[in-house]
Amino acid sequence: METTEQNVQTEATETEAKTGKKEKERDPNVTIGVQGRVKQMKCHDIDWAAKWNVRDESLYPARVARKVSELLQDKYIRTPLVACKIIGSADDAPLVGACGFVRSRAIANIREKHPDVYRECFSTVPIMVIECTERERQLLMMDHGSEEPLNLYEAYLATKKMFKQNIWTQEEIAATLHTLYFQLANNQTRVEYEEKLDELRREGVVLKGSTKIKTESKLQLATWRGRIQFFQRIMNSPACVEKAFRAFILREAGGVKITYKMAEELDGSKEEDAQKYLDAIRAQKEEKSSGEKKEDTKGSPQFWGAAKLKSARAACRSHFLKTQLDAACGDNEAAKRIPDEEDQLIRWETAHKLEPERFDAMVEEILAAHMES
Repeated sequence: METTEQNVQTEATETEAKTGKKEKERDPNVTIGVQGRVKQMKCHDIDWAAKWNVRDESLYPARVARKVSELLQDKYIRTPLVACKIIGSADDAPLVGACGFVRSRAIANIREKHPDVYRECFSTVPIMVIECTERERQLLMMDHGSEEPLNLYEAYLATKKMFKQNIWTQEEIAATLHTLYFQLANNQTRVEYEEKLDELRREGVVLKGSTKIKTESKLQLATWRGRIQFFQRIMNSPACVEKAFRAFILREAGGVKITYKMAEELDGSKEEDAQKYLDAIRAQKEEKSSGEKKEDTKGSPQFWGAAKLKSARAACRSHFLKTQLDAACGDNEAAKRIPDEEDQLIRWETAHKLEPERFDAMVEEILAAHMES
């Protein structure tokens, strides 16, 4: 059952009316006491309609394909999916999904294309069932740190959907999406935030500029206010601006890198004016590109930030490459393991170079023996 953003707001209001609970006075540091029971259930019995999930629909096929490959290799679900029984809903209403949208699609794919594996390993899967309000379920769905980080456009979608519901304050949005904003921030911003957070927890108060801050939610708002305002300005701009912003993040044709200054200039503009503005930016980029020296074919080196490294780590299947990516993300223990693992890898490569046919035959024999067992 698909539901629009407006319907989600209505559901939250109806739930409040049925339960008699008002949520006007709320702690912005919204947390959910995740107390539920893990049960073995059929995944397709849960309503996984993505009415609040903020992952970009166009990116699902690649993410689901990676998850299918992982599940076929592991033959089990590593962490339970999460489904909710909404307080105030009808007794016969289906449970609704909160965490596990990629995995649920992957299991559906396996059910269709690998029925034997599905019957043996995934006919039922561990699902944590939680009783909560619709608003609490939405908060659960915003936690995307465990599986695969969201990109900048998806962070924008999360912020946009919370604003459109018109039931969240900026402070609540900053507190709810803090982890997501933190993942996408540069290293300097992350370090400064962690230092301020440590000081706040130690002293009970911290200065952010000339402002005294006494709660974590206030610190989060002060830290991420610029990001939130940047997203707001894109929301207030014509549709062509969001389209260009999305295309740039996904490296598609027609993309334009929207800066904070550009977002401020485009905020509230007309569609025609915004389109001319973006076309002028694209023309400047093409002119600059065509004027570059032809012999410069290598291009400039690319810097991989923490979010991109973590995304690559999540998709990686090689043990050695995972160790290297963990080290690049700052894992000191992984960095210590690299020399020994590299020595082992060099031995394998040397053996393959000396006797490639014998090496390949032995590998195939070992793999075949384990598959049969």
